[in-house]
Amino acid sequence: IRAMGSAPDANVVITDECHHDGALNRKTICDSYGPNIIVVGFTASPERGDGVSLGEGGAGYQRILTPITIAELQALWHASNGREGLVPIHTYSTPTLKPRTKADGWCEDPLLMYQRLCSGSQMVAFWDTVEQSEREAARFNAAGISSVSVKGGVDRTVELARFDAREFKVIHNVGCLTEGWDSYVETVGVFCGVSFFGAWLQRIGRGARPAKGKTHCTVLDPFGHIFKGWSVDIPRAWTLDGTPSRPVEYCPPLQQCKRCGCVAAPGKACVRCGEPMAEYIGPKARKELARRGSRDSATPRENVRRLG
Repeated sequence: IRAMGSAPDANVVITDECHHDGALNRKTICDSYGPNIIVVGFTASPERGDGVSLGEGGAGYQRILTPITIAELQALWHASNGREGLVPIHTYSTPTLKPRTKADGWCEDPLLMYQRLCSGSQMVAFWDTVEQSEREAARFNAAGISSVSVKGGVDRTVELARFDAREFKVIHNVGCLTEGWDSYVETVGVFCGVSFFGAWLQRIGRGARPAKGKTHCTVLDPFGHIFKGWSVDIPRAWTLDGTPSRPVEYCPPLQQCKRCGCVAAPGKACVRCGEPMAEYIGPKARKELARRGSRDSATPRENVRRLG
């Protein structure tokens, strides 16, 4: 529409990934239709990392309608025998007791994490910089895992087609595959920092689509984003005023398998090992518990409550 120089006549405008409508270039297009136009936006993540409102003073939306939640889409996947909805998400972080040693923030080497948990799966990997994406693609290739790195602003049709054909096991990028791209993805490697839940959800969505033979999506999270309360199957309250989304109700602390690092809600066994899981204790609480040692007779759970 910008290239045309004018907007075609319409009474209703429908936009996809409408969280971008807060950006000036998208907002200008919608505003060109005047105040009487009806605008309907679709997105899985109605929030922005820059805090720009999607309501008054921003994109101009007046209300949010939530026709279905992620938990309901996962239930639909089960009910339809895998034909519709979204697949279950299995998230793995580094096992609780392993210290954080990587200078770049990883608790575990992503290559080793892939080999340990999901070797041979089709993975999209997200990195912080183009240089890192290209370097890690080369490292994966050197380990015998066919990989390619793609970036925004250049044609990547050939690389995406070869990934679709499963000539590449892993496709690496910074952010150009976060939205608007669908392929057979079994594993999502979030090997970068993510600043807000909407961006996390969009990345996980690359692997949540159903496909023949697909039983779940594996998420590799060596940064531990999941412990921010970012379980994608927990209903969230979204707003139009630019404030971050939040769970609609209290969520008990997540549990983690000490053997493989699988993370799940309380009361569930590890989907990989089948063993009972322990309550996750964050790094600050672990450090304080180690400092106290045997001087404190309270249980770890009680100590964590005291530490907040």
